[in-house]
Amino acid sequence: EEHRFIGCAQLLLAWFHSHFWKVDKVSYRVFFENYSPLKEIVATPRRDDILEEKWTTILQNLQEEDIEWRAPWLLPDEIMYRCGDFNWVPLLGSWAAVGYAPLLVLRQYRLRQFVSATQGLANCEFSYKGDGYKKKVREMSNAWNQTRRIKRLAVGLMTTP
Repeated sequence: EEHRFIGCAQLLLAWFHSHFWKVDKVSYRVFFENYSPLKEIVATPRRDDILEEKWTTILQNLQEEDIEWRAPWLLPDEIMYRCGDFNWVPLLGSWAAVGYAPLLVLRQYRLRQFVSATQGLANCEFSYKGDGYKKKVREMSNAWNQTRRIKRLAVGLMTTP
């Protein structure tokens, strides 16, 4: 059975760098106002010597304690949880779009996790080809003009609509 990844590989790589292997991950620079984790990741030398089989072994053997669920540089007071009429945040990539439901991953903020409204989330995932994709891209782009956020402290008391 073949599986494929639909999403932003660059963001996944950024997530790997900032969340895996907690040891020695917090840099003093994270406390500077102009700190950018993405710039740090771009400056990190690439390890092209790790074969796919090695990555498979690493990922299959990960333990909970190997992952820092909240990035050390992420200190949000608000969490964007929806855009426009979407009950999630639509992310437009270079070749495809995917829906991201921040309320499903509250664990990374060390907060109580619950199941949020996700009806229609699968329809948010598509590649930029075929009929109707331009209309979907326009809808998602326009949704970014109407973002909704919740205060981090309020999340623990929030209920799903």
